[in-house]
Amino acid sequence: MDIELISLEEAEAAGKFEELVLLEQSPGFYPEFEVFIRKEMDVRAGQLLFRGPSGLAYSVSPVKDNSRGLQGIGINVRKNSDSPVDPTKIDLDLWSFIEWLVDQVGGEWSKEALRKTGAIYKAPGAPERD
Repeated sequence: MDIELISLEEAEAAGKFEELVLLEQSPGFYPEFEVFIRKEMDVRAGQLLFRGPSGLAYSVSPVKDNSRGLQGIGINVRKNSDSPVDPTKIDLDLWSFIEWLVDQVGGEWSKEALRKTGAIYKAPGAPERD
């Protein structure tokens, strides 16, 4: 399932509240990921906004960005209230974001390899093992 990149206006329409759903403290573990994420956030005024397959909207923001590189990213779900969001939807959407990231970056990782790894480790949102 694919994500859809959205505008700030679309993200704001999805909700004014944000709730952290993922904190990645080392996006540079695969240097190509860090380079790609930095570039995408730079193009989009410091924030990457997307809608997941569930229909929920998310923002991806730098946690700390300095001369040593990107120190982390936070992914927040956008919502209209403090009500909890179905964690199954979040898992599916985050998995779709990771698949999108792998597709965009290319290199050693492939979507097929990611799916196999996710299935073996039963990662939330990952497809079932064949």
